[in-house]
Amino acid sequence: MNTYYYYDDKFLLTLYAYLKQTESSIVRGLSDKWEPASIYLEKHLLTYKLIDTLNSNKTNPNEKLNSVFYKIYLRMKGKQFITSNEADNIYILLKAINEAILYKKPQVYILGFLRKEIIKTADKIRKRIICKKRKLLADNVEHYNQHYNGKFYTIEQIIDGL
Repeated sequence: MNTYYYYDDKFLLTLYAYLKQTESSIVRGLSDKWEPASIYLEKHLLTYKLIDTLNSNKTNPNEKLNSVFYKIYLRMKGKQFITSNEADNIYILLKAINEAILYKKPQVYILGFLRKEIIKTADKIRKRIICKKRKLLADNVEHYNQHYNGKFYTIEQIIDGL
């Protein structure tokens, strides 16, 4: 049986923006040298914080969402929850991201596979976020070797809503 874990938009936005930032940095790092990309990603490392929040909500469910009717509404809308299987997959993905960042010379095919998994997971998380404006901001998260003329936002700016 799949258990549903409910998270607020702040956590889901942080997770989505981090996945998007990592995926974009991997793309830019593959076209350039990987070591500078891994140094950039290491400076912006959030995997431990995200894993802690993911696990803490499994053991201590979010107290703000204790209304049964609100949970049913969110599940019908497909918003603000992560299933237990998805949470396990996200945990494994974050650990893999952490290892790829800290290991300075991973194989290209491993980074390609990791990128594919990040995209699939980020798309699932994006659909579960309620705030449309912040989703659009998260689509333009800063990343390694970004274009100088583009408008990019830090994860903190996205969470605060500018």
